[in-house]
Amino acid sequence: MRPACYKMHRMANDSQLQLFQEGSKAAAIDPLSWEVRYNKRAKRLTIHVLPHGGVEIVAPPRVSARVISEFVSLQKDWIEKARAKMLASIEAQGPLLPEHIELKALGRTIEVHYDQGEKRKFELRADRLDIFAPDITPTDCWPTLKTWLRQIGKQYLPPMLRQNADLTGLAPKRVQVRNQKTRWGSCSSQGTISLNAAILLLEPPQAHYVLVHELCHLRHMNHSDRYWSLVGSFVPDYRQIDKSVDAFWKNGPAWPR
Repeated sequence: MRPACYKMHRMANDSQLQLFQEGSKAAAIDPLSWEVRYNKRAKRLTIHVLPHGGVEIVAPPRVSARVISEFVSLQKDWIEKARAKMLASIEAQGPLLPEHIELKALGRTIEVHYDQGEKRKFELRADRLDIFAPDITPTDCWPTLKTWLRQIGKQYLPPMLRQNADLTGLAPKRVQVRNQKTRWGSCSSQGTISLNAAILLLEPPQAHYVLVHELCHLRHMNHSDRYWSLVGSFVPDYRQIDKSVDAFWKNGPAWPR
């Protein structure tokens, strides 16, 4: 069963590290792959080329994987041109290395410093983060920033989820924290909830909503009216918060993805 998840569909400023060749300014396009999002309001197959270079196919319900694969094959040239254009736009932005990282969900601001070193590593002292990398570029520094964020996420997100589990009466069997490209989190039919470490960058009400969103999937593995009614019983203004969470990925930092 495809896990229920809360996906980030609009990521206007997103750029993925693997889109760049190590030690080169030339962009390299990854082998073509895609994710499918079924939408009951969709009338036809449509393609979204995401700013990190990923491809999302929006499909009406019950369209087969074979039909989708054939559709993507027919549109491959257009997709590759769109991805190349996206990469050129990302390159034009120059280095995107944060000097401060706001962990809004924790009420902390981390000061970031970059130093050259033979190996990629980080050191955290109180609220100062030192990033060491062979070159001070997004290519070399973003993986270490993401590793640090994942480590912090593993420390803080499971307790935050447990607090919300006590509130909702819905408890997962297992919790995982990852760096995710297109999802805030997911919930499997086996009761495992996976969380995006970037939740820590959200405001507390936004983080609370995302955690409740995933917990409610333990009862409803879908986005039915009953599911949203359950979410609304814990987060009455979830519609407004949902829009603000989408806006974060539209205007937020690229490095966590």
